[in-house]
Amino acid sequence: MNLRPISSSPCKPVSVVECGSCNHMHLASFTGDCRDNANRLSPEQLDSHYGGNGWILVDGQD
Repeated sequence: MNLRPISSSPCKPVSVVECGSCNHMHLASFTGDCRDNANRLSPEQLDSHYGGNGWILVDGQD
């Protein structure tokens, strides 16, 4: 069986921001309440879900 990549370009990593209120990370697109436990992510959870290179910490001040 010959396996080839679906795309020749790497996938864009998911952007996350560090929350100063709950000391966890959220997807940069998240606009809800940071007390929502389903949207409070640790680096380990991000690695498990997206892989070690599948997410990137961005400045949430933009």
